[in-house]
Amino acid sequence: MALTRLHPCIRQSSIVNHKFIILLILALPLISCGRSKIRQERTHNQIFAEILKREDRRWIGNDRFFEKNLLENSSPEASRWSAIALGRIGNPEALPLLYSALRSGNASVRATSAFAIAEIVERNRHLAPQAVGELQGLLDDASIFVRMRAVEALGKTGSQPQAAAIVRRLEGISYKGDPYERAYLTTAI
Repeated sequence: MALTRLHPCIRQSSIVNHKFIILLILALPLISCGRSKIRQERTHNQIFAEILKREDRRWIGNDRFFEKNLLENSSPEASRWSAIALGRIGNPEALPLLYSALRSGNASVRATSAFAIAEIVERNRHLAPQAVGELQGLLDDASIFVRMRAVEALGKTGSQPQAAAIVRRLEGISYKGDPYERAYLTTAI
């Protein structure tokens, strides 16, 4: 009699064990994804720490660090931080990298690179002609954020012909009341 009463408990226990094993098998990829995410975050933190260190020293280096992180890194955040750091460092040697970044598939990288170019050229006015040509090409960019940064950068580096180009773009805009359009117009004006 006691054996028949234990039998359903033993059966229930084995079902619970099977459910636990299945749950454990299903959770293993999630556990490994967590480790991968932690590893990825650690790598990002190391990159950001190196960017800040180089920015503080005002040093680009010759080890392709900025080239890899601005042009080749799959993380837009690392690319944006690299562009900002290059602009703050202010070394004209960074301009070819930033010109290349203006052709990035990511609009935020293009916009940040335009800002960085303006920062460098503002300190090195003799570099303005080529920079202005590169920046003026962004006035027709598909992204309003990129166009806004291009207008801002041209305001720092450009002259009368660039102002006329900005005005021509404003004449052709169809304003629908979007806050981004308003910000673009305010920046351009």
